[in-house]
Amino acid sequence: MARHFLYTGLLVIACNPVCAKDTVVQKRIQEDSAVGSYRWIVDSASGVRFQLVQRIPDQTRSFYNGRGFSLEAADRYASACVMQTIVNNNSADKAVTFDLADWRVVHHGSAHPLKLTAEWQHEWERLNVPKAARIAFQWSQFPNVQRHQPGDWFQGMIAAELPPDTKFELAIKWAENGEARSVIIKDLLCAKDRNLGEDK
Repeated sequence: MARHFLYTGLLVIACNPVCAKDTVVQKRIQEDSAVGSYRWIVDSASGVRFQLVQRIPDQTRSFYNGRGFSLEAADRYASACVMQTIVNNNSADKAVTFDLADWRVVHHGSAHPLKLTAEWQHEWERLNVPKAARIAFQWSQFPNVQRHQPGDWFQGMIAAELPPDTKFELAIKWAENGEARSVIIKDLLCAKDRNLGEDK
């Protein structure tokens, strides 16, 4: 799989004065030029890594339709700017905690919270998504609250609730050994909606 570094930059972490000079490096990588999927990587000075990977709507639509979602329900989620989210605690001695309720999607200067798993599940019940399919959805989502010891990692889906091909930023918060950290991941892009079968 081809990977090309397309963007690098420095971002300042917001925290107490002790770490006011800490920076993180942000990179954007093109995962597969045929698919056009991008991965954004943010590494903090302490060793905590955040990765956001575009999910092409056609991929996500097929994934959930194959697990019992109706086409309507699968399309509802697939069109909501889904990102595979991965957190690696590569620090030597930091216990990392976070709550997705504290994260914000920033678009055109306004911010809105992520739609959390419980809210999606209410929508799936309204759309009569079968219980087995709702369980599959639950397991595919990034956990709302996490605690990572050094060496731990986890992944799952989040949705920014923006249309395909929309640029945005994601303001994320976490804590390292109880000390608050935050950063804004810039220049994120919702994947375009296209039929991947036509690209073959």
